[in-house]
Amino acid sequence: MMYHRDAEIPHSKYYVYLHINPLTQKVFYVGSARGNYLRAYEFDKHRNEKWKKEVLSFGGATNVVVKIVKYFKNPYEAQEYEFKLLCHYRDIGEAYCCDEGDWSFERKNPTLKYVLVHNYTEKEYKYKRDLYKYCAETYGLSRNIVNLIIGSEYNGSRIEARGLKIIKIGKERV
Repeated sequence: MMYHRDAEIPHSKYYVYLHINPLTQKVFYVGSARGNYLRAYEFDKHRNEKWKKEVLSFGGATNVVVKIVKYFKNPYEAQEYEFKLLCHYRDIGEAYCCDEGDWSFERKNPTLKYVLVHNYTEKEYKYKRDLYKYCAETYGLSRNIVNLIIGSEYNGSRIEARGLKIIKIGKERV
């Protein structure tokens, strides 16, 4: 693999980077690395057609200017920052080679929540501790039982809780 003469090899697995056109000095791509130290410098794979055409317009991949913007402790923070930057650069007419918009962050990373469904009513809980508390006070269910119900239906000895369902939506953060 060939690198640009000013290449900054990343020192962390999680970071946000920019690809800049060396002729116009405009950012044409915003990306993030989630576990791959050299993602910013992978020019041959996983790049869309817009990106490839832009790179050909100024002489090829060895001319791409890569700027590492910021490092992160986890992939979630890196991706969140990537989409904020993407939105900013799109607002000023740049980042035109990114296929995804800032909307896709929410689609890819929905906030974790628990939905309790019982007797045709739904209650949402952002935190598991609140779910535990409600189930203990209302139905007399322990944490262990609540954890067993997540993803299924309760059919145990507590008659008032029969038919109770708890649905987990989204992903836990790293």
